Amino acid sequence: MVIDRRQRQSRLFGFFIGLSVFVIVIAVLMMVRFQTYKEYRNAPLGIKIKYPEYWRVVENPSGGGALVAFLSPKQTGLDTFLENVNISYVNLENNPMTLTQFSQETMSQLEGTLKGNIRVLLSRPVTLANRRGYFYVYKGVGENITNPMKYAHAWLVDGNDAYIVTYAGLEDEFNKHWREYKAMLRSFKVEKPKSIPSS
Repeated sequence: MVIDRRQRQSRLFGFFIGLSVFVIVIAVLMMVRFQTYKEYRNAPLGIKIKYPEYWRVVENPSGGGALVAFLSPKQTGLDTFLENVNISYVNLENNPMTLTQFSQETMSQLEGTLKGNIRVLLSRPVTLANRRGYFYVYKGVGENITNPMKYAHAWLVDGNDAYIVTYAGLEDEFNKHWREYKAMLRSFKVEKPKSIPSS
């Protein structure tokens, strides 16, 4: 069978398009796979976590009671909110709770803070730092919300200590750093020192 010039050009063009797509996919996978992380440690509380090396670390950020926040870089100069992951610690010595009790209390407080303007997307048990934990994902809803936010919380209770690892972002941008958040959760460790400072 004789293949005319136009058919050969069409096949060659298709080959190069396919090759280009393949190269792009491989490049993206390589970037994801070889994302480099640094380790953050808080020795007094015995916690450590790995975070993307190009994120900014802010210890004891103002507001919210977080121990540390990891801020994603700006996508453009017009970014008004930086997606972030933060870690909070709650001392339960004066009010001991089980994981179930802490989960119910935390979810009730979150829903109360948003005054019912909340849509729960995921609520289930999870393993965090090789312990039983809980995972809670929701977004803000309502007529007065112009820039909907989305949040993911993972927490655990270990004795009188509770740890919460939160990811917050604008709903439209939330999925951009979901992979990094899941990697950070997998790396989160609690190695309790001999004594825990009271909050």
